[in-house]
Amino acid sequence: MGIWKTVNSYFLGKVPKEQVIDTLNANREKTWFVRAELPEESDIPDHPEDTKWFREMSFKEDYIETLRIPTLILNGDADPWVDSSGSIKYWQRKNPVAETLLIRDANHYMLSGSRYGRYAEDGEAVREYTESLKKWISIQCAS
Repeated sequence: MGIWKTVNSYFLGKVPKEQVIDTLNANREKTWFVRAELPEESDIPDHPEDTKWFREMSFKEDYIETLRIPTLILNGDADPWVDSSGSIKYWQRKNPVAETLLIRDANHYMLSGSRYGRYAEDGEAVREYTESLKKWISIQCAS
């Protein structure tokens, strides 16, 4: 299980806190660890259901299968935190009605990975992202 998946699984009540701590400690010395924005051991709550993360980021997987409204899932191929191809395959499997797009050179914030960096939060959005989103919205408004 990947590190973020382990952390997320803890917040969803699927793995014990000790497993998260062990996973973090096993990877803490790796060069990429500081950029992964993973929690410190002291930041892992005893009751994750009371956290902002739980309220904002958790969703029931079966909910995805029930969506019957137009849904567009955008992933950047330069996203350092999300396995873009895995995310797209997941959505296609769970909800074939949802449209998925992989945006070239886009990081997590849909900024150019090659121009601003994979971890950048400020800059101009990738043109493919803005054009694809405008086109999708226009199609939805016309139907």
